[in-house]
Amino acid sequence: MKVVIRDVKVDEAPLAAVSGRYEYRPVADQKEFWLNGSKVSEKSYLDQAKKRKQKYDRARKSFKSSRVAYLTASEIEKELASSETKYISEFKKPQPQVMYGQDGSWDYRYIFKKAGVTDYAHNVGIKGQGVGIHYNEGGCVPLQYVDENYFEQLETPCNEYSTHAIGVARILQTTAPQAKLYALQGTDGPANPSSYDVPILIGSNSWTYGSDLPHYEDTDATMDNYIYENRVVEFIAAGNEGRDAIIPPPARAFNVITVGAVSPADDMFMGYSTSGNPSPGNDKPEVGVYSHFRFPDKPYTAGPGDTYDGTFCCTSGAPPFIAGMTADLLSQHQFLWWHPEVVRAILIAGSNPIQNPDYDIDDAPSGFDAGIPHYSNFSWTDSYRWNFWEGENSSWFDSNREITFPEYDITKGKRYRIAISWLTSGEFAVRYQSVAEDIELRVL
Repeated sequence: MKVVIRDVKVDEAPLAAVSGRYEYRPVADQKEFWLNGSKVSEKSYLDQAKKRKQKYDRARKSFKSSRVAYLTASEIEKELASSETKYISEFKKPQPQVMYGQDGSWDYRYIFKKAGVTDYAHNVGIKGQGVGIHYNEGGCVPLQYVDENYFEQLETPCNEYSTHAIGVARILQTTAPQAKLYALQGTDGPANPSSYDVPILIGSNSWTYGSDLPHYEDTDATMDNYIYENRVVEFIAAGNEGRDAIIPPPARAFNVITVGAVSPADDMFMGYSTSGNPSPGNDKPEVGVYSHFRFPDKPYTAGPGDTYDGTFCCTSGAPPFIAGMTADLLSQHQFLWWHPEVVRAILIAGSNPIQNPDYDIDDAPSGFDAGIPHYSNFSWTDSYRWNFWEGENSSWFDSNREITFPEYDITKGKRYRIAISWLTSGEFAVRYQSVAEDIELRVL
């Protein structure tokens, strides 16, 4: 029997007790950094952040990737007996989240303009410089569709050439044209992503696994552990099964940013975009992103009935677009490096309203509505102050189990959108079907 073996035990390398704060004033192009409550220079902050990450990486083991094997029933029993954190499931081929024959695509330049990428990133020289993105596909992209100066195929030789990979790579490299793109043919992220010449800070995943059950699975736990241990921002497609279907794994993962598809024409969820929450109750998707791109490309045929014609749609198109936007964001604001939890909060808080929020039928208990990230909202506003606290719970929570801090320059009567986010281990989540911590935000 062909199976996938996953060990979801997380490597709890020690984290130093560190807090950080960042403010950006775009009119003066002024960046201000605080470390452990003290104001520091940008160079000092970034140097210390890099040293902390290097020390953390040295202290932990390499990430445990999943393993594919052919096992008999007795061999499966032996594997399971060797570790209580080991899970074995039948091998499933990842499903690309694209549907062919869809009507209504928009020129990529129109979508970039509408999402703020053109005016607030590209036109001011922000193009993903210094940021690495990995994407995972079942095949390779023909090199005529990528800029080889910013592209590397990590796994060779290629299994096959893929029209789906072309669409993903085109969106990524057009949105963040000077980010380094790392292509993989498997489903796990690269080991030690910070060690690459251009460090891998972001992952784009336009695939999911099929599942008949609504619960959090070992595939979700593996993805959560990858983010938890490596501090990489991971985006995953919500799926194309419609509003009533349950978000598929590994998009159910708590640390993942799950991405639904939104129409550039009317800012509404596409009718195929999946939005049902998994049984742990985590609200998915976190964001809705424009899809249905059209590029002025020459067609490419990979096989009978498999032709790329310059268009790419559905929830497969959404992760590479928001991953590219995030590469621009991390290039502009290096405070966010290795803080996927802060990035998720920023994207949620920096979103414009979706025009059919009732499409997500099971968001009522939390009152959370996914929005459409706009580049100017989360990158060019004085209203944003970004904070993080890192380390043991005892490092920052007081005797009342609270973290409190003051804010200033708050305008009476003005509406503000505030978001908090944190990471959890997949080991805990798959065992208890919940997050290890439940944190609430209050404004006093």
